[in-house]
Amino acid sequence: MSQLDMVKERINLLKYWIGIVIGVLLAVSAWLFNNADSLPPWKLIAAAILIVSCVGMIVVLNNKLIKRIDALEDL
Repeated sequence: MSQLDMVKERINLLKYWIGIVIGVLLAVSAWLFNNADSLPPWKLIAAAILIVSCVGMIVVLNNKLIKRIDALEDL
């Protein structure tokens, strides 16, 4: 497999994981907004931590994706 193909595969894998994290973010956010009034405080805090973590993971994965795409220009 050429180096170009390997970089493309890594880009596709990063896009896949960004999609997974966005799906989790949307699901937890919807669950939180639908059940916020009936949840115990520890579940609210856990959901808020998960949402912040998902946003952080999206930012990190997106930065890695941008670096991989920029590396394609050199190939």
